[in-house]
Amino acid sequence: ADRLMVTLMRHPASNPAQGDEIDAEDVCTQWETTLNSQFDTSYKPHCVLTMSNGERGCAMSHLQLWRKMVQHNWQRMMVFEDDIRLTENFNDK
Repeated sequence: ADRLMVTLMRHPASNPAQGDEIDAEDVCTQWETTLNSQFDTSYKPHCVLTMSNGERGCAMSHLQLWRKMVQHNWQRMMVFEDDIRLTENFNDK
């Protein structure tokens, strides 16, 4: 299986002023919370939030991974964030 790891601390996408395959204009600077509020009760609907540079860098990194997925015709991909906690039986699921 193909594996790809992107580390934001070293990846140019973590700085919206730079970018390797992702242009900073490809990622919005604000987003509206209504859709998220349907799945996460910590969000109030109909709010517009401004993304930090770190959030935009993360979104740019995810967008780069989605584009690679399409380019290589990968059927699935898993993205882990830095605060992930795997359960003991993770491999069984």
